[in-house]
Amino acid sequence: MLRIVVVVVALACLPVRCAGAFCKGLMVGSSPGFHDIVEDGLVNHDFSFDAEAVPTNTYSGEDIIHNFYIKKEGTEIKLSATVESTTTFAEDLMYPEITGDLFDKQKHKGREDETVNATTTDLIVNYHCTDVGGTSIVWIKLDITAEQHQAACGPLAGYRDLQIFVLWTKYCSPKLVDRSGLSMGTREGGSDIAFNGQTRPEWQDLRSPTTPGHLATEQVVEEHLVLSAVTNTTFFLQTNDSSTQVFGKPKFEYDKSKLIVSLFNTFHGGTAGSEGGELIIIEYLCSFNSDSPVEITMIIDLCDDLVQPKDCREENNVGFEPLIVQWTKNCGVDDGSLNHGLNTPQTVAIVLVMIAFGLCVIGAFVRYFKWQKRGADIIPGGLFIESMAYMCWALTCRRSAYSKPRGNDDTTGINLAIGKTKSSTGEITVQFESKAKSSVSSAKSGFQASSGSSSYGAATGSANPFQKTVAEDKFDEADI
Repeated sequence: MLRIVVVVVALACLPVRCAGAFCKGLMVGSSPGFHDIVEDGLVNHDFSFDAEAVPTNTYSGEDIIHNFYIKKEGTEIKLSATVESTTTFAEDLMYPEITGDLFDKQKHKGREDETVNATTTDLIVNYHCTDVGGTSIVWIKLDITAEQHQAACGPLAGYRDLQIFVLWTKYCSPKLVDRSGLSMGTREGGSDIAFNGQTRPEWQDLRSPTTPGHLATEQVVEEHLVLSAVTNTTFFLQTNDSSTQVFGKPKFEYDKSKLIVSLFNTFHGGTAGSEGGELIIIEYLCSFNSDSPVEITMIIDLCDDLVQPKDCREENNVGFEPLIVQWTKNCGVDDGSLNHGLNTPQTVAIVLVMIAFGLCVIGAFVRYFKWQKRGADIIPGGLFIESMAYMCWALTCRRSAYSKPRGNDDTTGINLAIGKTKSSTGEITVQFESKAKSSVSSAKSGFQASSGSSSYGAATGSANPFQKTVAEDKFDEADI
């Protein structure tokens, strides 16, 4: 009883201690970029001590952790953050702690405060609920010294210590029955993640409450780690007792300022059976400026066979303990995966290119020395490559250079240059295709009729080929 009275008296003092707690630019939000909890040092009414219980300040039993996002616009500030809870029960229902990049550094350095600037950083409350079940009042306290308050919070701040309290309620579910026969693994039929409805230690929170008022000693168990270069993870959910189990769409809790976690396609749950396994494919998209590991919590509700997977949620749970899996995803961390070299498809592609190049060289030698091939024909397929290259060139550059008639010459019948060759004596011969009569074209333009076909093809249909030969030093494309 004395404990409850003390807590009530302390909470009653909060309006006085927070009144006028102005600190320009100090923001706390429920999502990155939001300031729906604290704005300019002033706490939103829904998170004050006298607020009614509403969805924004009440969290359910399946909220394993809660993410807040804090930043200080303008002048940076040093502050410390602590979290506490209370309940009317005789024993504590949870042992909350603050985690996250900023405050993990704070604890590791043994410092009481840490710098908050314009870069949004995560402030994560991990509840560590016991198995008893019940509702608790939880609050975060931000402590700012008088010096920091005056220096960083603007001219209206004043010289005094500042304490900001953010309160909400949290329900901790009692321990339910583990769903025997339900397994989860990283491969089909595997149970390396969960077995008989119980998550294995390396895939769950490393701390569990033991004696009241204390956190359990951290076990020396490494969490499963997804490397920086990995963009997706596949889980298999199945039963090993010939039964079936309906499960809902997995829910995720993580730091949204560093990472986006999504399900592949439009996955809305499924029914796990003993034959094969239901696939849960998770995709990751790290923020481009992230350089730290991000803890991910996945919660899967289990429901009766009469419930559709898309309707399987916490309120439709049949009494089984939800499957809760936790792991860590590296984002931008130099863990060796980002510079590990070529992947399998890249290696195969390079090997195939090298083999093709080697065969091409061998073929060229054989064609040159044994078959006495010369010019482009030395290379396997060389003539085809040459003709294709010429066609591309003729359709772009040469068409405009050779098809335009000049002045009043009666050369309107000449409409396309179809070839250009150079002799050993330095003379250049240009061949044309004409739809006019050969006698007129020959007399008017000075071209000599050619009975042979050009190296690039001859005129077809009613067209007649013509050619003009000039010395190389007098050749000018503009003259033709």
